[in-house]
Amino acid sequence: MLPQNRRIKKENIEQVIKRGRAYHTPLFYVKYLPNKAEKTAFAIVISSKTVKKAVIRNKIRRQIKGLLLDSLNQIKDGFNVVFIVKPDIKKVTKKELQDAIIESLIKNKII
Repeated sequence: MLPQNRRIKKENIEQVIKRGRAYHTPLFYVKYLPNKAEKTAFAIVISSKTVKKAVIRNKIRRQIKGLLLDSLNQIKDGFNVVFIVKPDIKKVTKKELQDAIIESLIKNKII
């Protein structure tokens, strides 16, 4: 689980989605916005329309949080990052998901 200071508050998620810069992959959208805090914070949004079963939504959320937690020491400070998951994420392995996350963070200069 991500530490409390690495999570975006609910009221700030909408702000990042509306005003943040976007990056698209086949698995998810990444929206990010510079923040004034010391640490980079994350949020994962999975709609019930995207993935019907709550068990699968929670599993995907835990996998993404775990992968982010593993790479926290490489991530630059000063961003709010929101991952908005697409339906194709159910079909990939954990390794493919990790590669997609790292690639998206590198292209957006967050790592």
